[in-house]
Amino acid sequence: MQPRQTATQRRRLQRRAQRRTHKRSRRRCRVKALGDIAHAHGFSTWHEVADEAQLCALLTSNAGSKHFAVIGNGSQLGCGAPIRRDAELLSLRRLDQIIELDPEDLSITVQPGISLGKVQTAIQEHGLMLDSGPFPGQEQRSIAGLLAEAPPSPRGHDRGSLRSQVLGLRGVDGKGRVFRAGGRVIKNVAGYDMMRLFVGSGGSMFAGLEFTLRLVHQPEAELCLHSREMSQGEGIAAWLHLRRSERELRACDLILLPGGKSKVCAFFEGPTPFIDALRDDLAKPQWQQFSPQQQSLSHVPTSGSPMRSRGALRASQLGSFLQLLKQDMELCLHMQGDFILYGAWDDSTHWPEACHLRAIEPQDGSSELPIGTRISRAEAQTAEQLQHALGDSFACGRYSFDTGPQHVEEEA
Repeated sequence: MQPRQTATQRRRLQRRAQRRTHKRSRRRCRVKALGDIAHAHGFSTWHEVADEAQLCALLTSNAGSKHFAVIGNGSQLGCGAPIRRDAELLSLRRLDQIIELDPEDLSITVQPGISLGKVQTAIQEHGLMLDSGPFPGQEQRSIAGLLAEAPPSPRGHDRGSLRSQVLGLRGVDGKGRVFRAGGRVIKNVAGYDMMRLFVGSGGSMFAGLEFTLRLVHQPEAELCLHSREMSQGEGIAAWLHLRRSERELRACDLILLPGGKSKVCAFFEGPTPFIDALRDDLAKPQWQQFSPQQQSLSHVPTSGSPMRSRGALRASQLGSFLQLLKQDMELCLHMQGDFILYGAWDDSTHWPEACHLRAIEPQDGSSELPIGTRISRAEAQTAEQLQHALGDSFACGRYSFDTGPQHVEEEA
């Protein structure tokens, strides 16, 4: 019988496995030329800035006459609300350095083009981590691109949302004016909250030059579990039971699969004695243990490349929502109610207004997205006023990552 590993040994082995995975993925991944990315999405003009001075000079000389769509690596360029076709792509992926890492202050300041994988590798050496995620494809996602999209986070129900991770930033508006917002402490309430304005904006307001992110210590011990496949009723009951009963639960995903099947993914962290006891208690045939959690909590749809949508709902709405799903659809529902839906639908389906469903990635071969939940005229006017105040250069045809003029509700 092999001796049980200590929590320190498990974390050390996890970090080694993550480094090996990261190195292999970097060797496999060839960064596409920006021109290829632009042409693939129908853009004829693009810019790839090498430093902050070049970016500011470009925006200052523009004076709002052109519109720019800011991107990092361009992995989500075809997703979200449509970008106007006369916009010019502006890539910040060459701004990819760590400005400052302060383990004692639990903060890191990075440039917008740095990948999340590179940040994780740097902070893990100090026993630190970001308290958000994991996200699909996060190893290659740029920090600015991830914040601009603000995808749902499995650990977002308490302190793990992306909005909570940004302590401060330096940005540049559409007129080339550089500004600073926030700071390096959590309780910083001075000035306008430009950090949360950027998160989820889709690059439609301003460009970020530096981001100061909040870090936390890695947990003493952790445990990630997958259930076996079960019926939808069994999966929903198990998901609800875990949400209500487990005190140290940090993430709990309900995954609905085609054919009426489902499974549950759960992630725990806490003191070593508690996690060891929980591991023994849940050592049952219906549970499989996985490590690291980044691989086991990132759901990948079983069917090809389906249309991807997202929204949020309460547990009490789950029954009525499931009645509207087609048999070939897949749903990944996080603990706090945010979800990602895989599968095609159209505006003839009357989704509950409270679920805020919006398509963010079209079906293969299609260039249009169904509208989903609409926004009010007042919300659209507020977004337009903000874009005008910030210079209009980044008003690229959307109000946020997943809303644009086509989402504005018609006035009676």
